[in-house]
Amino acid sequence: MKAFLEALLPRLAPGLPFVCVSFEGKADLRRSAARKVRSWKEPGASFLILVDQDHDDCRRLKRELLESVRTQAGPDAPVGVRIVCRSLESWLLSDLESLPSLGAKMPSGGEPSPFREKFRDPDALTNASEELARLLGMPRLLKVETGRRLGAVLSPERSTSHSFRVFAATVARTAATSSPENQ
Repeated sequence: MKAFLEALLPRLAPGLPFVCVSFEGKADLRRSAARKVRSWKEPGASFLILVDQDHDDCRRLKRELLESVRTQAGPDAPVGVRIVCRSLESWLLSDLESLPSLGAKMPSGGEPSPFREKFRDPDALTNASEELARLLGMPRLLKVETGRRLGAVLSPERSTSHSFRVFAATVARTAATSSPENQ
């Protein structure tokens, strides 16, 4: 996810400074996110925690993470949580027009098809990683490289992922409120 975000964020919010911090799974995130927020030294910094849903309940996961960070870092900690429904690969499948740039084999024709219908709601896919690997002709998905390459071309405007569009809108709002004109 870090490679994806490092390629995507400069396009979503040019000029917005950011640092991507990785965690070793949700247990590590729950254990150390508040400490990282509390000890961050840059004044005015905002934090956005981005985590895969996997098989968790989205609302409960988001509530738990927010409560945990705000309990430990303070109730006014500038933290938001966004959930990647279900996995990052769902987001990567949300813009079918970007996939050919990575060599994906896509059916021809612009009319509605069973192929396109399958990806209408990528957030609902339970096998997004396998679907993406199949489209890219890979026996096994190379997640870091695929994330980096798709982060450079994925379009929020074309995305059919609700969770990705919410994330992109959150980044855009953050960029707008942190621009020099708004301070």
